[in-house]
Amino acid sequence: MPHPDATLELSTLQRGPDYVRCMEVFVTNQCNMGCTNCCVATSEGASDAVSLTWKDLKPAIDIFMDPAQTPYNGKKAIVFAGGESLIEYPLILRSLKYAHETFEMPPYVEVYTNGSMITREMVENLQRYEATIIFSLDGGKEGNDLYRTFSCAPEKSVFDEVMRRLDGIPKTGCATNTIIHPGNLQGLVEALDHFNKIGFGQIDMWLDYLHLWTPFEVAALEDFMKELCAYYVRRTREEGRIPFIVPMINHALYNGSELAKGRTWWKDCFRLVLGADGHFYDCEGALLLPYQRIADSNNVNKPSDGKGVDWAARQAYMDEADIYMETLGADKDWQDVCPRMYYKAMGLMGQDSRHMVDNLHRTSRAFLLGLVKLADELKDNESFKQTYLKKVLDTPG
Repeated sequence: MPHPDATLELSTLQRGPDYVRCMEVFVTNQCNMGCTNCCVATSEGASDAVSLTWKDLKPAIDIFMDPAQTPYNGKKAIVFAGGESLIEYPLILRSLKYAHETFEMPPYVEVYTNGSMITREMVENLQRYEATIIFSLDGGKEGNDLYRTFSCAPEKSVFDEVMRRLDGIPKTGCATNTIIHPGNLQGLVEALDHFNKIGFGQIDMWLDYLHLWTPFEVAALEDFMKELCAYYVRRTREEGRIPFIVPMINHALYNGSELAKGRTWWKDCFRLVLGADGHFYDCEGALLLPYQRIADSNNVNKPSDGKGVDWAARQAYMDEADIYMETLGADKDWQDVCPRMYYKAMGLMGQDSRHMVDNLHRTSRAFLLGLVKLADELKDNESFKQTYLKKVLDTPG
């Protein structure tokens, strides 16, 4: 059945909101890992495998880059994810080449990968088009391998394999991203320090927002944030500059400033989501379920159909979700991810998202306030000010 708010019987292309600046492209749902914290439904076999084709990706890029349809007035961004995105490495490389040869202002590009397939040649080819390659590394060996395992070889260390592949690859233009879980908090600061010392200049962190954190686990998270703050402040003061960039610090400061103004950072959703099945979707939360469950009822058009994005249907969903979120007080609290995804995912599963939104508030409050405290301690440091306080956040994150 069609999306409940579908309006694309209209004969003219719709114009999107002027704040949409990032297209998140899921190139495949296939993955060689079975990570327990994955935020999308992945496939480990051929029966339910779905991969994007150039027939759908090219018109999606054209729609996103067309100022008449997606009118954001600035440098746009495309984020490639999976499954494991590098399973579709040739498709990603083709799209980067196309974007750089076609558009006067090519998009900023990020490619997320678990790192288990990476080669030096891949890195060099992707960086030829100025792509930032982001490696998912959830701490040191013990913490990482607790959650990240190879689906066909669970006894093999993912951490060791990725470190082996990273050895000898220049880290300039590369970054890491760590999902923080209760099980990897111990030793995580040392792991982040190690990532920096082998060459990574950008190290981001996100919470596991699918895990229901207990009060004891939230207290452990607060202790970790104190340890991280002390470490980052100490290194900054000893070395005279910040040791590495943490994009989540930008998010924490922006989140806090919006709350202080009585606004919500997630109100104007800046992401356009393209699924691996070649459909645009109204919310990333839908992708927590298999495409077979969501393809008919939750897409907002297929780019290859030539009708553009059904922006009106997308906005109708956003407005509906906002009304519910506001009844839970989501507009007055901290979130490190958009709470709408819970409304979408829980709704598709026939569940109330109340408990998940409450979980998001409790954990985000500990996480983001810890980063705000870090920023407060370094607010007079020139290196910190230049990186976090004097720049407008204009890229994904």
